[in-house]
Formats: sequence, C-alpha cells, structure tokens
Amino acid sequence: MICKEIPKTMYCHIGGSGTWGCEFPEDLNMEGITLLKRDMEFETPFGVTACMKLYEMDASITADHKPRQVLYVPFHVWKWLSPYNDTPSERIFWALREAGVKYILADGSGGGINPLLEPGDIICPQDFIDYTKRVSYLGKFTPYSMRMREIICPDLHRILLEKASGVFRRVFRTGIYGVAEAPRFESAAEIQKMYADHCDVCGQTMMPEAALARAIGACYAALYVISNSAEGINPNRDMKCSICVMASGMLAAIGGAYLSIGDINMFSKNMVSGRGYTALSMVILGNRKPLWVALGGLVYGFAQSLQFRLQGVNIPPQLVQMLPYILTLVVLLFARKKSSAPAASGKHYYQKGE
Repeated sequence: MICKEIPKTMYCHIGGSGTWGCEFPEDLNMEGITLLKRDMEFETPFGVTACMKLYEMDASITADHKPRQVLYVPFHVWKWLSPYNDTPSERIFWALREAGVKYILADGSGGGINPLLEPGDIICPQDFIDYTKRVSYLGKFTPYSMRMREIICPDLHRILLEKASGVFRRVFRTGIYGVAEAPRFESAAEIQKMYADHCDVCGQTMMPEAALARAIGACYAALYVISNSAEGINPNRDMKCSICVMASGMLAAIGGAYLSIGDINMFSKNMVSGRGYTALSMVILGNRKPLWVALGGLVYGFAQSLQFRLQGVNIPPQLVQMLPYILTLVVLLFARKKSSAPAASGKHYYQKGE
C-alpha cells in the first residue's frame, strides 16, 4: 500500500537473515514492542520502495525510558527487488532520509572466513571490502566524494557490542566484512581471495547500505550471526596449520637460543650460517612429508657432528666446514627427480600491471 506521508523517526532497523524466517516483530511476542503500521510503500525518485513496517518500543524497554518509533526494512529489501539494473537500496534510503533517520542498525548472517569463527558466533564488523560491481547512485544523495574512514559508527558499534555481549555466548568485537555479489554464494576461490585480503566474514549486504547511510547523514552499525564456515574453509585444518606454524616458530626460537647461549655463548651476525636455507632443502628433500623431513634433518645433523669430529685431522679446515653443505647438495642431486620445491619459494609477490 503506497502511503502519501513518510512517518518521522530517527531510528531504522534493517532486517536480514536473522529475521527473514518470521514476521518481525509480530512473531516475537515481546513485551514493550507494538506494531503500528505494516505494508507501507513510498514513492521516491527511483521508484516505489519495498514494503516497510513501523513499530514502537515503549518506555519500559528503552535506556532513557522514552518511547521510540522504528522503521523496519525486511531482508535488506532484496526479497522484493533485484539488486541488478534496479535501485532497491536507493529507494529505501531516500525514504529514510525523508523520515529523518539518524541511526540505522542492520542484522544478518554470514559465512565465517576466519577459522576462529564458529556457527552461532556473533561478529560486529568495523570495516569492509567491497568486491561487488553494483551501480552506485550516491551522486543522487550528495555531490561530494565521501570519505570511508570509520564508515561503521564507533558509538553505535560500541553500544551494539555491549548489548550483544550480554545475550550471546561469543561476540567478536572487530572484523572485516567481505561484500560479495548476489544472489549466488561465493566460490572456494573467491573465499581464498577474501582470506588473503584478511576478511573475517563474507556476505552480500553491508554495501551499499553503509555508504548510503553516510550519504544521508545517518550512523550505521551491523551485527551478523555466523551461519556456517565459508566455502572451502575448514576450521579444523586451518587451526592445525596455525598450530604447526606456531610450533615451528617456537622450535626456531629454541634453536636460535641454543646457538647464542649454549653453543657459541654470544650473539654474532650470520651466526646461523645459512641453516634456514638448509632447512628449506630438507623440506624439498623430504617432499614436505614430516618423517622424511625429520630424517633429512638427522642426516644434516650427522654431517655437522662429523665436521666437529674431523677438526684436528690432517684435512683442510675449509673442506671440513663445507662437509654438511656438500652432503646436502649430493643428497638433493640424487633426490631431485622425486621431489619439487614449493611453487612460491623465492618468488616476489606483485600485482598484474606492475
């Protein structure tokens, strides 16, 4: 039903996956929340908006004990309009600007990219990376180029975290939201790209909402529940990899401490004498299999001990010092056909066009 007048209010709730499966707020039967109007549509320069609702929170559930009216937008408006070749978000935010909205809270669900995130966790991102190619109509709202610093309102974000922490078991206070194209889900390769870009969660809704909220002068913050691990993300495998990396770092630290305290009893430049490259050769020799890598390390250790034993024998000292490295090269020479170096070893990272 198209309404001639847009109700005035400072507050808006954009519903997502968390409220999609029910009639919000009617199905919650919460005391202190009353539905005032429903099925409201408004004419805008971009076309007719999706249906919106207006509900009221009475003084018994608000922090300052004053009633608040809230405009509710179901499911980020995508349930009614396609985000392509159309302007669903622009229609909604034009109406929100006319209503005088200054505070916008959004909810939704997302796929966990960070291995620490588990289904059922809550995350409140403080920034985003937009991978979409959606047409922007921000120029219809402001003639200026907008800055994206603190695009998520710090004050609203803090309040949202405080309230969520008292209700949910695990709430992550920060994170990067990767915005993907809709209506399909992301591929495993796309998720790996987001993982490399340090995204923690992926979804399809934070943009253009966050930018449009700034364009109309409103504060914006969002809360997402982790519904599943993103495509290709295996938390158990990734956690094992993280543990292995931490363990290797600890062992390297112990080795360095032994060299500087136990063996040489002092710290000097180049004291490791290329042992890192020797370790890499052991990984290649063992074809990245733990047992074979350990065996290669024992072979190198044997050559190192033999070097010390041969000191004082009538052999040139330079040859004795070269013994571990010669043995390593000989073994690699015979094992080269059965092993291969890591594909990215020794390669510099650069972007296309550089």
